[in-house]
Amino acid sequence: MTTRFRFVSALAFLFALGVLHTSPAMAQTKPAAAVAEKFGISEARSAVMALPEVKVWEEQRRAEAAKAEGGQPPGGILTSQRPVKGVKHWAVTLYNNPQVEAKKWAVFLVRAKDGKIFVEADSGKVITLEDWRKTRPAV
Repeated sequence: MTTRFRFVSALAFLFALGVLHTSPAMAQTKPAAAVAEKFGISEARSAVMALPEVKVWEEQRRAEAAKAEGGQPPGGILTSQRPVKGVKHWAVTLYNNPQVEAKKWAVFLVRAKDGKIFVEADSGKVITLEDWRKTRPAV
């Protein structure tokens, strides 16, 4: 046997035993990609629509639409992908009266890897849902 053949055979044996691994950068690339797709756009929208504040907002919009002539839809919802500090998020933007003025009510940012919800403040700064709730009237 040649020295090169023994070396390659030894490496193959160590890989098979799990003693040697790929580089940490390669090892982290595959799971990170899989985790990033764990929480999709429909799950993000459902999570936002399940928030108590959003349910109250939606009920108020429906009541206003029922009173108004023409029965226009109560509000608009726009969902898109938006990176925040290099991390994939789903932005769920809620609008009041989209047919008249399209006034933004709130922008919720749902982290794609785990579903954690953040809110874009009026200043444009991203804050936690808990901090946003402190600035809102109780539901």
